[in-house]
Amino acid sequence: MRKDELKLLAVDALGSAPDPAALRALRSAGPREFRALLQWLDHSGLALYFAARLKQTPQWNEASAELCRALDRRAEANTQRTEALLADFRAVSDSLHRRRVPHAFLKGFTLAPAFCPDPNLRHQSDLDVLIAPEFLDEASRAVVACGYELQPITEPGEFRFATPATHLPTLRDDIYSLPPRREVELHTSIWAAPGDVHLAVPEDLLSRLQPRELHGVSFQSLSLEDAFLVQVLHAFGHLLGSWLRVSWLWEIHYFFEMHAAYAGFWHSFGERAGDDPQMRKAIGLVLSLTRRLFQTRISAEPQAVYLDPLPERISAWVEHCGTRWALAGIAGSKLSLFVHREFFDRDASWRAYFLRRMLPRHAKTSPGLALASDAETRLRDRITQIEFTARRLFFHAGAALSFMWEALRWRQALYASRRARSAAS
Repeated sequence: MRKDELKLLAVDALGSAPDPAALRALRSAGPREFRALLQWLDHSGLALYFAARLKQTPQWNEASAELCRALDRRAEANTQRTEALLADFRAVSDSLHRRRVPHAFLKGFTLAPAFCPDPNLRHQSDLDVLIAPEFLDEASRAVVACGYELQPITEPGEFRFATPATHLPTLRDDIYSLPPRREVELHTSIWAAPGDVHLAVPEDLLSRLQPRELHGVSFQSLSLEDAFLVQVLHAFGHLLGSWLRVSWLWEIHYFFEMHAAYAGFWHSFGERAGDDPQMRKAIGLVLSLTRRLFQTRISAEPQAVYLDPLPERISAWVEHCGTRWALAGIAGSKLSLFVHREFFDRDASWRAYFLRRMLPRHAKTSPGLALASDAETRLRDRITQIEFTARRLFFHAGAALSFMWEALRWRQALYASRRARSAAS
């Protein structure tokens, strides 16, 4: 089978109109194809959502024993991981409350149940907290009191804390095991202009908090409208890069499935999102890609406000490039640069940004920073960092070579899109 066919089967199974019979193709896949599929499902965040959906079909009993065991093992391990992260969640929440720091947890556990049917099905790596800038020092002390240490700042408005790690993470690590390194990120805004794209976002989110409880943990969460906006912007920010977790889009799809007829939601959401044209394009792009992958039933109001007005080039990118980009491996794909261009007004600014993306001057650091004391561990981590840097350099070199071919295909796709629109009119 072609490498993307099994991925598409999994995505289709999670969509609005799945074809259970198509899952029988899983039986014809070989061991190597299964391993590749499982690896992509892990990195995409869809593995446990897919397992839960597969168990609802007769194909679960027809699937290979190897696949069923692999998915069951992941589910069991992630349940234990979730319990450990819930303990961290409780500790950080209690610490912020004791210091009377106004805050709201973002994404993660707050997505259940509106965006996620069960937190045990979601692979989570850290805790994200929104705070007001004037409470940054007190919030930092609250996090440090839970055993975390401030890390070097890599993004504006984002302050990362972590427990000491014993080794640098690698692609060979089991992502479902108990994390040896826990992380908390403090954010002073829900948008830090990734990809040099500036959006007008609401600044009063902390005045609209909703107290909630999950598995016995009390915490402060955003309103439903603000939580939806954050989920969309989170996906959009990564879309401006080379890769995103497809599960973030599936969670938006799940929200539509569960709240399609939510009375008054889209009117109040529109008021929160505002009239900024860039913001509307960003929301439209994310919703359009979500629908492309999962056949999401978008209700009339967001269809009229965000999808119908989308510029032709954004719609063409979703149709001709969106699926290929979303199915890319964790190394990512530079196909998103074609749609990223639509969020720049000035050619000179775009050219400068484009060159930085195609020819990065600084080597990216491997996620995680080991604080090992012994020479053997430090040497092993140094080798891991060198391997990571080499992979990134190889990726950028290959992406630069393939980009010229992709640019030709993109021009052909735009031409075909314009002809189709002309014929329709």
